[in-house]
Amino acid sequence: MTASAAPGPRAGPGRSPAGPFRLLWSASAASNLGDGINIAALPLLAATLTRDPLAVAGVAFAGRLPWLMLALPAGAVVDRLPRARLMTATALVRATLMSALAAATLAGVASMGLVYVVALGLGVSETLYDTSIQSSVPLITPPGRLQSANSRLLAGEIATNQFAGPALGGALFSLGAWWAGLGGVGAFCAAALAAATFARRAGLVVTPRTSGRRAGVGRDVLDGLIVVWRNDLLRAFAVLLAAMSVSFTMGSAILVLFAVGEDSVLGLGSRGYVALLMIGALGSAVGSMAAGRVASVFGRPAALWFAVLVFATAPVVVGVTSDATVVAGVNCLWGFSATLWMVTTTSSWQAMIPDAVQGRVAGIYRFAGWGAAPIGSLVGGLLARWWGLRAPWFAAAAIVVAAAVPALRVIRTRSFVDALDGPHRTAAAR
Repeated sequence: MTASAAPGPRAGPGRSPAGPFRLLWSASAASNLGDGINIAALPLLAATLTRDPLAVAGVAFAGRLPWLMLALPAGAVVDRLPRARLMTATALVRATLMSALAAATLAGVASMGLVYVVALGLGVSETLYDTSIQSSVPLITPPGRLQSANSRLLAGEIATNQFAGPALGGALFSLGAWWAGLGGVGAFCAAALAAATFARRAGLVVTPRTSGRRAGVGRDVLDGLIVVWRNDLLRAFAVLLAAMSVSFTMGSAILVLFAVGEDSVLGLGSRGYVALLMIGALGSAVGSMAAGRVASVFGRPAALWFAVLVFATAPVVVGVTSDATVVAGVNCLWGFSATLWMVTTTSSWQAMIPDAVQGRVAGIYRFAGWGAAPIGSLVGGLLARWWGLRAPWFAAAAIVVAAAVPALRVIRTRSFVDALDGPHRTAAAR
């Protein structure tokens, strides 16, 4: 039998300073601050060690590979274990990894091999931490406030992961790579503290059902896959998410080489690179605040198709220009569209499925999104090595178009009405 959550009474997001949602938000924000520091620091460190596009793209590949390999079992594990305690343990593991990297850079013995190992270890821990965060939201939030809760959680993630984190990581790296490592240690320790407090105040325990023999993790994973596969809308979300993730990471994995250095396309320095990341984050921030409004005014299908259109055209614009201002503007629109997609689809599937499989379905979508990322990183690095730094962008656009065509008949207003209507929720989750 599958595991069932015992969350206790649901709470509204941010109902009080010590409320469950506020604590969950803090745990997410602190962890994402550490991730944001690494978004800037790890590629910059790699670029000081090598100028090989494939080797640099390998950092992103190593960091995202665990999502491809472990996202599905991670979802099953999250449905079985106390989620907040799992978050605390994995945050401490991430702090330990960053301590090792800081020590190595301070001693002058850092290598690409060490960077890969640290990126891989951070990614393994992230699969459990982030899946625990996402699957906890519907357990402490009333169904009618999921859109608001996800928007607020994502806004905090963007503010720390894409604004404060990269800016802090770039600033610390300019003082010395080991300073960036210490910044990551501090952020992940803060995440562990917030998660531990959340565990004491509203710890989400998971208990097996009393009747029958408990199924194995493999069966739990299969149950989650069946939930998604049997529903046309949930399946379309997963396929398009995977395509958009591959598309985005094909370019982002080699963006530091595309943007930084005399031999790059844009000719920026490290500060310009961080600014480019932050401008994209600005679009993401606007998207997190406006997603609910856009979806309610224009409808969820229109909001999602706008995001797909941007993902299909933005890479082409980047591929044909050498103007950093144009790339920054496209990056901003790209960030807005990515956030619009995430808030709209996440709030939709969270409302469609029962609490007992939230972790598994969260793991499936993390697998589709982040699991596809290492594939995009590897392909982007290979294309850049073989045909130059512009080639990945054109291939990225083609992948999104190919995935969007079969989804045209599925993502429409009637599909959402049927899926989100009360009587259909149970059918969608069978």
